[in-house]
Amino acid sequence: TTRELAYHKGAQWRKLVPKGVPLQLKIGGLMTETTDPSDVIFGYDQPEGERAWDYMKMFVRSASNAHGADVDDMAKIIPVLKAMTDTSFTHRKHPMTLAIHMERKYDLFGRRISILERERASVERDLSYLFRQVPDAKIVVCHVSLAYTIEVVRYLRDRGCRIWGEIAPHYSRLTC
Repeated sequence: TTRELAYHKGAQWRKLVPKGVPLQLKIGGLMTETTDPSDVIFGYDQPEGERAWDYMKMFVRSASNAHGADVDDMAKIIPVLKAMTDTSFTHRKHPMTLAIHMERKYDLFGRRISILERERASVERDLSYLFRQVPDAKIVVCHVSLAYTIEVVRYLRDRGCRIWGEIAPHYSRLTC
C-alpha cells in the first residue's frame, strides 16, 4: 500500500530467485481510497533497481480476497489514475498500468449482487466511470470470467482505449 513497503517486500522476494535464473519479478502496489498519487509516481519513476513497483493493483470493494484494502468510491482514486496516466516520466517510457479485480458485492442501494453478476456489475459501473474520467488510462481487468467482459474489452479497444483482460485456467474452466 506504500512505496516503502513495496520496495522492501520486492527486495525480499527477489532474494528468493536463484542467481543466474532469468526470472524477472514485477511488483504491484495495492491501491486504496487513500493512496497518495505522489507516492505512486515516486515509487514507479525510478532507475532500475530502485523502483518500488511496476504497476498498481486495485480490488473493487468486497472482492473476496481484498482483506479490507479495496476501493468503493472510484472518485477517490481518480487523482492517482490521472497521475499514473498523465505524468511525464524520467526513467520510464510508459504510463503505469492499473490492474483491477472487478467484482461488486453490493449495488448502489446496498443490495447484495448475485455472485454470477458481480463482474458484470463492476465492469458496467466502475470501468465505464474510470474511462470517462481518465480516457487514456492503461487498465487490465484481472481474472476475466465472463464473455461479456471480453466483449467490453474488445469494444473499448476498438475505440482506442488501452485495456486488456487477464484470464487464468481456473477462471475459464471452473465457471458457470
